[in-house]
Amino acid sequence: MKKRLNKIFALFLVFCFSSGIMVLAAELGRIPASANVSSVSPNGTFTVTVNLNGGSGMVYFAGSNATVSSSSVFCVKVCSVTATAGSSGTASVTVSPGQVGTQNETTDIDDNVYTASTTVSVSIINTSGGNTTYVPSSPSDSQQSVNSHKGDEAKSSDNLLSSLSLSKGTLSPAFDPEVTEYNVNLKAGSTATSVSAQAKDTKASIEGTGEKTLVEGDNLVEVKVTAENGDVRTYKINIYVEEKNLTQIKFDKMNYGIVTKVDRLEAPAGFEKTTLAVNGKDVPAWKNADMKLTLLYLRNEDGNKDFYIYDEKEGTVVSLYKPIQIAGKDYIQLSIVRSAQERSGMKYNAKIKIGDLTIDGWEYEDKAYENYVLLYLMNKEGKANYYLYEKSEGTLQIAADMAAVSQSAYDELKGSMSSMNMYMIAGIAGTAVFAVLSGVGFYLNAINKKRYLAHRRELYQMKDQDE
Repeated sequence: MKKRLNKIFALFLVFCFSSGIMVLAAELGRIPASANVSSVSPNGTFTVTVNLNGGSGMVYFAGSNATVSSSSVFCVKVCSVTATAGSSGTASVTVSPGQVGTQNETTDIDDNVYTASTTVSVSIINTSGGNTTYVPSSPSDSQQSVNSHKGDEAKSSDNLLSSLSLSKGTLSPAFDPEVTEYNVNLKAGSTATSVSAQAKDTKASIEGTGEKTLVEGDNLVEVKVTAENGDVRTYKINIYVEEKNLTQIKFDKMNYGIVTKVDRLEAPAGFEKTTLAVNGKDVPAWKNADMKLTLLYLRNEDGNKDFYIYDEKEGTVVSLYKPIQIAGKDYIQLSIVRSAQERSGMKYNAKIKIGDLTIDGWEYEDKAYENYVLLYLMNKEGKANYYLYEKSEGTLQIAADMAAVSQSAYDELKGSMSSMNMYMIAGIAGTAVFAVLSGVGFYLNAINKKRYLAHRRELYQMKDQDE
């Protein structure tokens, strides 16, 4: 009996020891993660940090009643993500290591692979009037919370508008409660407009509505919505009132006005604001010394405004300023005026698709070159070139020797070729006539020679008979 008890006890010790090792192994394999706080307010943020003890690898994050800033991070020693909690209950973030045996493998400093996930949780606590109310996820705790804090309701954080409008002008884009910035264009002479707004939550307050005085150029109107809990959301309306008697300048046979009220206009990257005399008037301009470019801010006949490249030496506008990136390099897309759009053997297209980019240029009419398009671009040194873009490979190269000539140049060249052909035909015809005449001359000369010889022979024969 005693031996049997000893065996049972020994087996029990082995089982406990083995279980302990298994638990310890599981804990050692669990990826180490922690939160910076134990509780947050509704919709509050907290940080989850992973410490790989000197190792590195891919780490994945998944939120429950929480939104994480990133679902995956390549972690080197230590890394972290920010999580936004829900409105009540418990917010959790599960941290998982990369898959073992792949390039996403996560290891510690001793090359021991982390194989188990870790879940980090924080409590969501509501505060109202200085009193703290815990809103747990379990029904029993929830009932206790209601009994302990009956009648103590959380203040609303809703600071969205349900409507926003002007008595003069149309918002662009169309109103959306989540969009907080809009543009409005008004005709010259507009001096005032009235702003109306309504909050989604009746407990929220609104500032900034009512009659607004306007001046020429840029005007900023701000509508602030304050939620019951004090959170503020600001809606901005940029109102532009067209200027009277703008200095006019032509581009591509259209009239443009030089906008001078540009106090709130942000300069393009790499350009500095200056003043320039155009048509006898000082106007704002922007210069880039490296590219040797000058820009003016113009409004076209439809009321649309943008930056345009201005040639100071010639006193003319040469192109819309439109920075783009193709094949990993920065360029400026140069405008193709209507007089230059026709090209022999090619078709102009203002909507050529290059990835997500829409650009204008030329496509070849010959189907053998359907993957090629011809573009007119300026590089970062300020030099304009024709470029040939190959769609299937996504390559771009200077095409100075391959660019098709303009239609006018082609017609002129064609006329020159026609004249040259006429001279060549005349020359060839003259040569042919000369050859024919020469042949006829030789032929007639041979006939005459035969006749002469025959005549001489007859004379000799007659002379012999007389003797």
